[in-house]
This record gives sequence, structure tokens and C-alpha cells, in this order.
Amino acid sequence: MCVEFLGIGFSSYLMGSINNLIGSEETLQEIIDERMENIELWIRKLEKARPKNFSKNLYNSIKDYTEKSYLYDFK
Repeated sequence: MCVEFLGIGFSSYLMGSINNLIGSEETLQEIIDERMENIELWIRKLEKARPKNFSKNLYNSIKDYTEKSYLYDFK
């Protein structure tokens, strides 16, 4: 009976490890989205530190440049 529980526990551990390896693989778009969220947070913090806000054009240019740099030069 103890051997059965050891076998079930071991197989559960293996399945969990395999699922973590398969499920943790991120796509390029997920990585870009996460980085874009970080850039937007950074821009908001930077705007709070300045007395004058960024223009909409500059804000969009920063986001576009960052997204394209990750998309075309990601390694």
C-alpha cells in the first residue's frame, strides 16, 4: 500500500513538472505586451515627476518605438 502511494505521488510530481515546463513557455507577443505595460507605467511615473505632461504624439511615439524594437530586434 505504501508503494502504491509512492508511485502515485511520484507520477503526480512528474506530471506537475512536465506541465510547468510546457505551460511556462511565453510567446513573443506575451513578452511584448508585458514590456509595453512596464513602459506605460514608467511613462506615467515620469509624468508625475515632471510639472508638464508629455504630448499625445510623444507618448505614442515612445510606445511605438518600444514595441517595434522588441518585435524586430528580439533575441
